[in-house]
Amino acid sequence: MLFRSKNGITEIVTGSVEKMLGFYLEKKLVIAPPTIKEGDKIKGEFLAVIPLSSPKFIGTVAISMDEEFCLALARAMLGDAEGTQTFSEHDRLDVVSEISNQLAGILQEQLQAKGFDVNIGLPRSAHGHHLRFIHPGRNQVSEVCLSMELPKKGFLKRLISSSVQTSTIEFCFDSVA
Repeated sequence: MLFRSKNGITEIVTGSVEKMLGFYLEKKLVIAPPTIKEGDKIKGEFLAVIPLSSPKFIGTVAISMDEEFCLALARAMLGDAEGTQTFSEHDRLDVVSEISNQLAGILQEQLQAKGFDVNIGLPRSAHGHHLRFIHPGRNQVSEVCLSMELPKKGFLKRLISSSVQTSTIEFCFDSVA
């Protein structure tokens, strides 16, 4: 079965995330080992969720990121290496939705290579400081935490803010029996 195999879903998700974000971000991503998520609280302020389904399973993938990670990704995706543009909340939500869509496309390709016919749903996104999301299904939710270090500008910003930005990928897949 896919979820217990040597090259199971965790490896597929982790490899897909590394491939997708590595394309946009020049900074080295640190990918923590997957863990089982406790509760329904989202770790970042920007969230996008996308459903995946096949005749054999249903699942959801959620990507959340803090403000700085989202801004770095928006700059990388939209060609603002100098950091001169400002990005509205709507712009950043579009970036998170697009990233979830791209991740779902890579996952679809990887899962189809393993013999699973996968359909991708529409991404949903949200912004806030106390977001919660419950993945449908009976299985545990796994999460992979990502971080990268970005240079901070300005003396005060260096003093009061961490230079590590984070993103979290959550995923839950249930077999349909």
